[in-house]
Amino acid sequence: MTAKFYLRDKNAKGLTSISLYFQYNNNRLVYPTKQKIKPSNWNFSKCRSKSSYAGATELTTLLEKIENLVKEGYRKGLIANKTITNEYLRAYLNEHSTINSKANSFFNSLDEFIATNKITKQPNTIKKYHTLKKHLLNFERSKRKSLTFDTINLKFYDAFLSYLLDDLKHVNNTASKYITTLKTFMTWTLERDYHNNTEYQKFSAKEKSADITYLTDEQLTYLNNLKIENPSLALVKDYFCLACFTGMRFSEIEEVEKGLLRTDSLFLTAKKTKEKREIPLNDYAKQLLEKYDYNIKIYTNATTNRLLKKIGRLANFNVEVILKKYRGADTIEIRKPLSEHLTFHLGRRTFITLSLEKGIRPEVLMEIVGQKDYKTMKKYIKITQTVKKTEVNKAWGKTEKPKRIIKEDLSDDVPRTFSDWLKSKK
Repeated sequence: MTAKFYLRDKNAKGLTSISLYFQYNNNRLVYPTKQKIKPSNWNFSKCRSKSSYAGATELTTLLEKIENLVKEGYRKGLIANKTITNEYLRAYLNEHSTINSKANSFFNSLDEFIATNKITKQPNTIKKYHTLKKHLLNFERSKRKSLTFDTINLKFYDAFLSYLLDDLKHVNNTASKYITTLKTFMTWTLERDYHNNTEYQKFSAKEKSADITYLTDEQLTYLNNLKIENPSLALVKDYFCLACFTGMRFSEIEEVEKGLLRTDSLFLTAKKTKEKREIPLNDYAKQLLEKYDYNIKIYTNATTNRLLKKIGRLANFNVEVILKKYRGADTIEIRKPLSEHLTFHLGRRTFITLSLEKGIRPEVLMEIVGQKDYKTMKKYIKITQTVKKTEVNKAWGKTEKPKRIIKEDLSDDVPRTFSDWLKSKK
C-alpha cells in the first residue's frame, strides 16, 4: 500500500485542491483533503509543499495525519477480517479525521448550495432546491437510510426514484426534475472537493414531452373582448391576454415601462436568462399596454392563477381537456374543463403555438420568446402539425364512396374507361 498527495490541477494559475491517492490491493482511493495550494508552492517530486511556503509546517503535519489515518484504517480492517473497499476507508477517515467534519456533511452542504445559489437563481429555482431537501430528509426517515455523499449510488437512485413515484405519487417528469436537481448539487459539491463520488452521473433523468394546453385563436379573441365588471378579474384577464399576444414571462410583465419602448417593440432584460431581447408588439398588445399607460400592477403568481380559473368559468371555457401523464409504466389521464387548466404560463404557450400556426418561423420565434433549447420548441411544432391535420380533415370532411354501377345500369351512354369519358366531353 502507498499513500501520496497530488494536486487536482497542476497547471492552475491560482489555488488548486490537494487530494490523497491511496493504492491498495490493485485499488485506488482518491480522498479530498479540503486543502488548497498554488502549484508554484508545491514540490511535485516529494508530493508536499515547498519548505519556503508560508504554511508548510502546518500543511505537512495535516497531510501526514491523513496518510497515517488511512494506513491505520487499512490495517485495522485486515485485522478485523473486513472487506477493504473505498467506502470503508472513506468512512474510517470521515470518522477519525476533522477534515470532513459535520460542516461538510451531505445536508449541511445542501444548505450551503441553496444559500450560495440564492444570489444568482430565481425564487422558483430556490424553491425547487428546498423541496428536494425536504424529499431527501423524508426519504431518509421513512426508509431508515443515512444519506452521505458516498451513499449516493445506483442503489440509492432506484430506492429514491421509487419513493418519488410510489410513495409521493409524482409523475415521471416531476421525479426526473428532482433527479436532475440532485445531480446538479452533486456536481457542485464534487467541483468543491466535498467528495469524489461520480456514481451519480449514471442517474437517468430523461423527461417525456408532456401534453400542452393552450387557447385557440377564437378562444383568445373571445377572452380579449370579454367585458368583466370586477376590476381585479378584469386586470388579470388583461395582463394574461398580454402574455398570449407577446409570449412574455410573468416576471417580465411587471418590468414593462414606457422607457423600454422603441419603434413598436419592447426591449427587456429577462430575469431568468439575464439576456436582452426585443419583443415586437402587435396591435392587440399595444392596445392593452396603452390602456394601462405601459405600467401594469400585477398580483402574485399564485393569486393570478387562482383568479384565472374564475375568469375561465366566466368565459364558459367548459370544454373538457384531457392531459396524459406518466407514472412509471402507467398512463394517467387528467380530465378537467379548460377553465381549470388556466395558469399564467398557459399564456406563453398560447403565444408560441398560435405564432407557429400563423407561420412565424421557429428560429425567429425562439428569438422573440428568449428560448435557447430547440427541443422545447419541437413539442410546440408537433402540436401545430396535429392541428393542421385536424383542420384539413375538418374542412374537407369525409369523401363519399362512389356509387357502384351495376351491370343493368351500363349502357352506351355510360363511359366505361377514362378514354371514353374524355370522348364524351368533346
